[in-house]
Amino acid sequence: MREAAPIVARGPRWATTLAGTVLLTVIAVGCSGTLVPITPPPPTPTPRPEPTESPEPPSPSPGPSASAGASPSGPPVPVEVTLTVATAAGAEAFTFEPASLTAAAGSTITVQFTNATDPADEVGHNWVLVKPGQEASVVASALAAGDGRDWLDEGDPGIIAATRLIEGNQHDDVTFDAPPPGTYTFLCTFPEHYPTMQGSLTIN
Repeated sequence: MREAAPIVARGPRWATTLAGTVLLTVIAVGCSGTLVPITPPPPTPTPRPEPTESPEPPSPSPGPSASAGASPSGPPVPVEVTLTVATAAGAEAFTFEPASLTAAAGSTITVQFTNATDPADEVGHNWVLVKPGQEASVVASALAAGDGRDWLDEGDPGIIAATRLIEGNQHDDVTFDAPPPGTYTFLCTFPEHYPTMQGSLTIN
């Protein structure tokens, strides 16, 4: 006896054909669909450093104004100062005129000294600048030097500068470097003249 063949359910032919068509269409669209161009992102700009302004050189400070005799590229140039001093004209007027002088530190000083007495009076005077506190010792050494040395011990360490002993109507100059700032006494070393015949030189 022959077995019955299995029954395979078959749908309508049109359904199979339609399904195949749809599948092919999907595949075709997936494989050959319209290509959408992909725009690459814009390149990231390389950061550039902000331009910086060159710093302006600092303005030169005003600073102290150059003093007389100062050299901008070297040590100060000594200033030459001339001071004029005379004696009183009277034979017994033992004073200097003027009795006060002033000069700048670092200067080169020239003192022009005049004995203003009458030559007939035969009164001798000199101009002697001494270190502070050395007045009495300079006068004592001058007295010890005596008339033979014109009443002045030129080697006395208390003396800064001195003129010659001159008679009436005579002149003598002395040039020296200004001592350190301070006040100094100048005097006449002729016997008995010192108590009244003295003055001051101030170095600023």
